[in-house]
Amino acid sequence: MAALLAIGCTSERTLPADAPTAAAPLPTAAAVVLKEQRQYAFPVRGKAQYGRAHHDYPAADIFARCGAAVVAPVSGIVVDVTRTDRWRGRVDSPRLRGGLSWTLVGDDGVRYYGSHLRRIERSVRPGTWVSAGRRLGQVGETGNAAGTGCHLHFGISPVCAAVSDWWVRRGALSPYPILRAWERGRNHAPVGAVDRWRMRHGCPRRPTGE
Repeated sequence: MAALLAIGCTSERTLPADAPTAAAPLPTAAAVVLKEQRQYAFPVRGKAQYGRAHHDYPAADIFARCGAAVVAPVSGIVVDVTRTDRWRGRVDSPRLRGGLSWTLVGDDGVRYYGSHLRRIERSVRPGTWVSAGRRLGQVGETGNAAGTGCHLHFGISPVCAAVSDWWVRRGALSPYPILRAWERGRNHAPVGAVDRWRMRHGCPRRPTGE
């Protein structure tokens, strides 16, 4: 399931040192030209289950055993890491619902988000370049996933100006067909779908629903 999948494209970025930093302007998916074969990995190792639909916005909850490895779905730059679970049910702040989480801007120009982790690897920090399949942490149930069963919340979205736009970052379009393709060993890049979404919606400046 976690096998890497090669997707043929071309890029100007062949070395980690050439990848964008967290402080630098981040490219849109359309602006990234790949030079090497892009590789993708299913984000959870081992047996996992997930549904076609999510509740009130597009994303995927990937249920797996507690502590299962969470890996980078593609090579890219880690732009945000949350290591402290500050969500409280009595307040239920939407921006804190993810608990322990990471945000990755892939070398393909797509933003990936994973949350509810039990643990994040110490070496995973903002500004760190990671390869596809690199271990990022462990499946858990932090944030508002407490008591719902261990799973990885997985969202894909365009790169917007600020990583604090949780209402876009948590998921802009359904990753289900992409996950199914990766799981079955098929090549499937989300770049085109993300670009089309951004052309229609831009980068919403505020939540449309919580």
